[in-house]
Amino acid sequence: MFQFWSLPGPATFVEAVAEDIRQGRSVVVCLPEWHPQGLHQALRSTLPLSDGWMWERIDGASCEAGQPTNLLFARYAPECLPGARRTVWALDQQPSVWGLLLWVDGLTEEHWSAWREFLTEYATVCRQRPKYERAVFCVALAGRAALNPPAEDVCISVRRWSGCVDSLDMLIYTAEQFGAHASSPVQRRLSLSLVAGAALWDPLTSERLAREPTGVLVDPRPVLKDIARERGWEPGDEAVLSWHRGMSDCYEGRVHAHSALLSLSDDTNELNSRIWRAEVSVMLPYIEEQRRDMLSRFGRLLKVPFTTRFGEVITDPFDLELPHIARQIGGPGGGVDFRTRRRVQRMADVRNKLAHLEPLHVEDLDILT
Repeated sequence: MFQFWSLPGPATFVEAVAEDIRQGRSVVVCLPEWHPQGLHQALRSTLPLSDGWMWERIDGASCEAGQPTNLLFARYAPECLPGARRTVWALDQQPSVWGLLLWVDGLTEEHWSAWREFLTEYATVCRQRPKYERAVFCVALAGRAALNPPAEDVCISVRRWSGCVDSLDMLIYTAEQFGAHASSPVQRRLSLSLVAGAALWDPLTSERLAREPTGVLVDPRPVLKDIARERGWEPGDEAVLSWHRGMSDCYEGRVHAHSALLSLSDDTNELNSRIWRAEVSVMLPYIEEQRRDMLSRFGRLLKVPFTTRFGEVITDPFDLELPHIARQIGGPGGGVDFRTRRRVQRMADVRNKLAHLEPLHVEDLDILT
C-alpha cells in the first residue's frame, strides 16, 4: 500500500501535511473508516530523521491516552516535580519536548474530545516559541471522530482526506498490482478500466477486484456485495452523509457513492453506468480498429454506392460501418469464412449495444479472442 501514497494525488496530500509540519503547525488528518494504509510511513519518508525530526508514536487506543497532558509529561518530562501543575503551558516550557514530532493514531471518540481540547490550547500556547522548537503533533482521526476536527489556527491545520484521488491515480495503481490473468493486451486494458471504474478512489477495492478475471469484472456485483457486508454497510444507508464510513467521497469534482454500496441498492442505475463507461473507453476504440482492418482486408468485396436500411447512400467505402460490412460479406459464397463473418456481426452487435448505453455480458467478450 505504500506505493499508493507516491501517486500524484496522494503524494500532493502527503506533501501538504509535511509542509504544515515544516512550518511548525500541528496537523489533524481526517480519514474515513476505510482508508488506505501507509500514511505514517509515507510522511516519515517525506520528513526523514536525517532532517532533524525526532519521531515518536502515541497509541490513542491506550487507556492513558485519555489524559494527553499527563501522558506527555509522564513520557517526555518525567523529571518534572511531582507537585508541579501539569498544564499545557508548563509542558511547553519543558526542553525535552522541543523538536518532537508526535504521530498520534487510534484515538477513540471518547479520547478525542480531550485531545481536541489539548491541541487547541497548545496551538495558542506555542505561538511564542520558534517553529523549530515546538512539539508538533500529527493526529490521524478515522471514522466518526473525524467529523469533529478542531478549528484551524496559526499553529494547527486540518487536512481532510477527500477529493485527493483521480482516475489517473487509480489507473496507475491498478496497473501496478494487476496480475497476468488477461490473455491479450485488449483484455488487460478492459480489466484495468473496469477495476478502476468501479473502485474510483478506493485502492482497497481496486486490490480486491484486480484478482478477478475479466468475465467477473463485467458484472462485479457479487464481489462488491461481499465488500459492503464486510464493512457493515446496509441497503438504504445514506452515502452522501457517510463520508466518515467510507461510503462516499468527492471524486473528480463530484460526490459519488461507493460502488460497493450501490451494489446493495442503486435506484439511479449508477453502477451500470460506471461499468458501461469503463467498457466504452476500451471497446469502442478496439472495435474501430477492427473495422478499419476489415476495410483493408475485404475492400475488394465491398461495393459502393451502398444504401443502408434507413435509405442513406454511402459513396466512400471508408464510411462503411460494421453492419454494412457484415451485410456485404455475409453470404456463404462471398469468399469470407464463416468465423470471420460471425466475428464481424458480433462486433457490430457489441457496438450497437454500447451505443444504446447497455453494459456488456461475459459472452460479448468473445470478440476479443
